[in-house]
Amino acid sequence: MPKVKGGAISSNDTKHFISQSYLKNSQRDDAVGDYLLDRELSSDRAAVYFNPITQKTLVCNRGTAPTLQDWSNNLALARGQYNDTARMKHALDTQNAAIEKYGSVDTNVGHSQSQAIASNLNRRGLTGEIITVNGATMPWDTQASNETRIRSKGDVVSAVQSFLPRSRNLTIDAATMNPLTEHSASILDRVPSFTVFGKGFVRTYFY
Repeated sequence: MPKVKGGAISSNDTKHFISQSYLKNSQRDDAVGDYLLDRELSSDRAAVYFNPITQKTLVCNRGTAPTLQDWSNNLALARGQYNDTARMKHALDTQNAAIEKYGSVDTNVGHSQSQAIASNLNRRGLTGEIITVNGATMPWDTQASNETRIRSKGDVVSAVQSFLPRSRNLTIDAATMNPLTEHSASILDRVPSFTVFGKGFVRTYFY
């Protein structure tokens, strides 16, 4: 069993991780904050980062891309068959490779479909914590104590979460009537930049 540590991630960095996950591996920035991108372990579907200062490792799996395969993965999620998808198997391979290289994965960040990936990895004991934004939530979904979920009130994909409230989560007021905007990670622009997510809680520090 890998050692797990976890660690707080700022709202700005969370948004940056998610936006970078949707880019091709060759197009991503070399770093997000103090986290350096490991291009060797990363792919177009998952980005692996290591922080040389804190010695923490973070993996961000991409949400749904506009491809037939990824939409079929969403269908598998709705049917409760997501664990059997090639997408989940790829995420598992990436996670294990990161653990082998760095000793642990401390945080998994996900958006939309990749909440299912992060939750699965968490249930397997392969991560210290998970932070998700507008995650695709099923009626049978459960939430672990080391999981932080952020969503917009106007997001349809994560709407089930509104019936499964947790005090450690963050629900952000909708600012538009556009469902695509409300589903995107840009909702984090409405959160104070000094807000951090981690270990299942949302904290706002004032200095």
